[in-house]
Amino acid sequence: MKKPKIIMITLLILAMVCFTVCSCGGDVFVRTETEKESTSSKEKDTTSEAETTKEPGSSTAKESTNEGSVTEEQSTVPEDESESSTEEPETSTEPTEPDDGKTYIYHAEMIGYDMESMARYLLGEDYTYREENDPIAGVTIKFYERLKDIRLYGFDCLLRYEAMGNLYPNPSSFAGHESISYQKVHLSCLFPEDPETKEGFSEASESCDTAAEMLQVPYSVKEVYYIDYDFLVDSSQVFGGGGPAWWEETIDKPIDERMEGAYWNEDEGAFLFIYRMENTDGVRTGTYYNENLLIILYSPKYGIMQMDCPRKYRITGKEETEVKDISLIKEEFTVWLAQHGLRDTDVEITAEEIVYSSYYPNVISGTSLDLKPYWKISFRTPYTDEELENFFYYEDIFRGGEGHSEWYIMYPAYETE
Repeated sequence: MKKPKIIMITLLILAMVCFTVCSCGGDVFVRTETEKESTSSKEKDTTSEAETTKEPGSSTAKESTNEGSVTEEQSTVPEDESESSTEEPETSTEPTEPDDGKTYIYHAEMIGYDMESMARYLLGEDYTYREENDPIAGVTIKFYERLKDIRLYGFDCLLRYEAMGNLYPNPSSFAGHESISYQKVHLSCLFPEDPETKEGFSEASESCDTAAEMLQVPYSVKEVYYIDYDFLVDSSQVFGGGGPAWWEETIDKPIDERMEGAYWNEDEGAFLFIYRMENTDGVRTGTYYNENLLIILYSPKYGIMQMDCPRKYRITGKEETEVKDISLIKEEFTVWLAQHGLRDTDVEITAEEIVYSSYYPNVISGTSLDLKPYWKISFRTPYTDEELENFFYYEDIFRGGEGHSEWYIMYPAYETE
């Protein structure tokens, strides 16, 4: 009678041992798979970081968008994923704050350009040099000049080049607000033709890219547009002015006589290159008017005609600051819409976010600047891009933009004087 009891006890002990072993094995299995997933995730993250870390300006992903522009960006997606992805990027109307939830005024120190090397690249060896003191800005302006009004000038941290004056139309003249002036969608409305199909594109790209590399501008996006003969003629009827040949022929005449004979030649079209700086030392920067842009205008007939260089800078410090409530900014936005014949119901706000800008409407003094917070409001309307352009500026010279793109407008988020 004792044997069955012993057998039962033995079986019970064995069952408990088996259960314990199975439980431990299951725990080990789950933990191992979790560790594998974690390791795999870390490996993916490491691969992603290795693929996305590139030198500024070394763009590899080329993309044609907005009908006329050619953009090159530093890709942050592996090629096999970016080619197969067709999903639209998500947009949000929730205000976007910096990662630490705070806003700042960033203090920065400007970085100088190698003006002499750029002068030799643009003017050759045959140029004259002179200096002028600017007591208002507190700097010495340097001039590198050749022939009639062909010159590179500025001081070490601010640079501009002009060949034969400011002949070509400025995109900002056709915008209803400074922050619209150099937006991709606005430029595509003005210049919708594909620049790569135009004669001289390769030479223009090589020349302008070389200039950008020499200037060491830390751009992340490159765009190219073509300013054609029809646009030059149409815009000259609105604003006056004429082409390089007209300029050379009439430079010594009184201004009234010059304007009467203004004309453009059919071979005086030009390529407009835009190199965008969108991030500085981890600070997301916005473009208000032409800030943070290297702008180069290249004529296949005459070479580089104009060049506006951005202020390059490094962050040296910061101080926390309060910003205006977004509701106050929306009130300003509503007033601006009304001024252009648009209602709140015409607009879908797609994003509200803080970006930083050092925009100054006047000449900057010294070699330091502050990056201040701006509210950037992105929006869409039921109107086509071309129709919306005509709301902003009442001249029928826009020949592109049949889509419904996202536009934006920027307002100072800090208290201005």
